[in-house]
Amino acid sequence: MKRLSKVQIAVLFAAPLLIGASLTEGAVMSPYTQLSLSGVGYDQQQTEYMMIGASASNFSMSPSNAIERNAATMDKLRRKLAQLRIDPKDIRTSNFQFTKARDPEDDSSSPRRGYAVNHQLAVVVRDPKRAGPVMDALVDVGADNLSVQNRHGYSSEVDPEALRRARGDAIKDARAKAADYAKSLDMRVRRIVEIRDGSGHVTDRPVAAARVAAMDVPTQIDAPAATVVASVNVVFELEK
Repeated sequence: MKRLSKVQIAVLFAAPLLIGASLTEGAVMSPYTQLSLSGVGYDQQQTEYMMIGASASNFSMSPSNAIERNAATMDKLRRKLAQLRIDPKDIRTSNFQFTKARDPEDDSSSPRRGYAVNHQLAVVVRDPKRAGPVMDALVDVGADNLSVQNRHGYSSEVDPEALRRARGDAIKDARAKAADYAKSLDMRVRRIVEIRDGSGHVTDRPVAAARVAAMDVPTQIDAPAATVVASVNVVFELEK
């Protein structure tokens, strides 16, 4: 019979201990099922300002006359904005064009050619309720093209209170989803294992178009509240 060396005997005795340790470590597993999902919550914050576009266009056979006439009209627009207490810092030129063009009032087959000037201002109105009256006032002094510019009605800063409420709703949404999954699996939610904060932001929705109820009624600009969105990632533990 072949005799075993002392080293071989030591390895044989140690092997069961090593195997037992690895089995013990592998056996330490949670008997519960983990469910990872996200919840979303919503709230609102008020529109902080409106940005309107106001422009004036002029045509003339003379380039200098076209520039001068347009400058005079733009001066009237700026004076009116000053009367309406619009801060000069909230007024800027967003577009200026000086081009050769056809006379817009000449419908003949060979219209006269001259020079056209178009100057557009971007005006921030800090009180959204005043946007309509401001636009009406600009029309009275020569503005011939007005618009409500999208993507400028909401601040990029999220209102803390609105975000707090949205987060609460996001947690409720996550809990409701977990309960639905647990019910479908004939299980129940045991506890929350982990929560990770998701994003929180304000949506940049288009401002509503102007609504004119009647010719003698000021233009009404609808400024709906912005939507605050919050998300959260939650890991739940389910059990039978």
